[in-house]
Amino acid sequence: MLQWRRLLIPAGVFALVMLVLGPLVLTAPATVTIDGYYHIKVAQWLAREGPFVDIRWLPLTVLGEHGPDHHWLWHVLLVPFTWFGDLFDGLRWGLVVTAAAVPAALTAIAMALRIPWPPLMALLACTGALIMPGRLLMLRAQNLALVLMVLALFAMARKKPVLLFAVAFAFMLSYHGAMILVPFTALHLGVVAVTERRFDYRAPLAVAAGLLAGLMVTPWFPANLDYLFFHTLYKTSNPNAVVVGSEWLVPGLPHILREAWPAHLTLLAGLVALAWRRTRPSAEALLWLLTAATTFALYTRAWRFAEYYAPLAVLAGGVCLRDAFATAPARPALRRALVAVMALVVLVEGGLGLAVARARSEFVPSKYAAIADALRQRARPDDIAFNTTWEDFVFLFWNDAGTRYVNGLDPNYLAFADPARFGMWLWITGVSADEPNDPAPVIRDVFGARFAVVARGYPGLARRLSRSPHAHLILHTGWGWLYELSPG
Repeated sequence: MLQWRRLLIPAGVFALVMLVLGPLVLTAPATVTIDGYYHIKVAQWLAREGPFVDIRWLPLTVLGEHGPDHHWLWHVLLVPFTWFGDLFDGLRWGLVVTAAAVPAALTAIAMALRIPWPPLMALLACTGALIMPGRLLMLRAQNLALVLMVLALFAMARKKPVLLFAVAFAFMLSYHGAMILVPFTALHLGVVAVTERRFDYRAPLAVAAGLLAGLMVTPWFPANLDYLFFHTLYKTSNPNAVVVGSEWLVPGLPHILREAWPAHLTLLAGLVALAWRRTRPSAEALLWLLTAATTFALYTRAWRFAEYYAPLAVLAGGVCLRDAFATAPARPALRRALVAVMALVVLVEGGLGLAVARARSEFVPSKYAAIADALRQRARPDDIAFNTTWEDFVFLFWNDAGTRYVNGLDPNYLAFADPARFGMWLWITGVSADEPNDPAPVIRDVFGARFAVVARGYPGLARRLSRSPHAHLILHTGWGWLYELSPG
């Protein structure tokens, strides 16, 4: 019965979350995600061409002609969702299933940790910050990363090097964010050194071997090392790196306290319980507390790290509550009160988070569909199209996966690979209608582009290209303009 219980309870959480999310997502005409369109489209290519597909649609960027797919395992997991007749239906099902899988997996891990009320704690971990529901509905590898992060901490604390190796290996195959296991391992080594007076050599060996193996088993090694450097060092430490979207903005302490207050209070409740019961935290609790503190420090630098801090803070609070009441369980009245408060917080914050996600579900699959169709009819396999916004690459790719583009996914991709071209890209996107210099030959000669896709937010550039003898307007839609450039 115990074995069945370990399966049935997480399955019940999965089913419950599916029932909540399904009506909200499966009939919606738009999504809260941009990245999800890209990920499921790559998964579709993987299903057709597998087992490995080069990311070849941004040849002027760090990816080059044969870019490594650092989300490879994530894309493999998304392949079943490409079997739907309508890929947008597959995308929406993918959003719901992958979002529901996170609290289900956290429930299973919370049960293994013997945290009180595992399903409730897992749901609280997924609603501990206002952005959490929306972030989980983006079909991004961060969903898998969160689960693997938590599983790695469990493996470290429970001295399971084989499991730790497997987690690090899968993590690196799924997302370069796997490098966060390095500071987590350092924290684990410090905790073991202080509490057990020894050096746990197995943990760093398992993590290092898993991460290296995850890089080496793909056909992109050793070229993917440069891509790893770009992701882990250039973007995080280079003062010239471009800030990408609101998720990388510095939130400020008042915002952090307000947005993730359930996670803060859960962590505080665990610490108060330890102090009240005069209980020394276990080595495992210390590891969870230190990792929560680490992700909190990351959160102060970028808003998006709330999606890691909130779950880790809630689980750290749960481990502290476990230790505090290990020898003498809390009184029934106190337990009922805690359960009632947590359930209320999950309902209220989960509802608010879903409302925010729904309000921001504005990304429709038809964006650039007409322009992409025109490109599909005219472009040759190796043609490059100049695009004025890096975000729009995803929708052009979604609707026409054959054409290659100048900039996409992240402006740093182009800035890192070719700063001079990136500077020209910035100049062109800032061109006004009365610019004396014709940008069309620059687009053609500097970027090797045969086409230019101008988003509707750049009417000055569109008017200037319309006056150019080197550019021919093919199509104008509500999303923007498509020009074909004359040969040099």
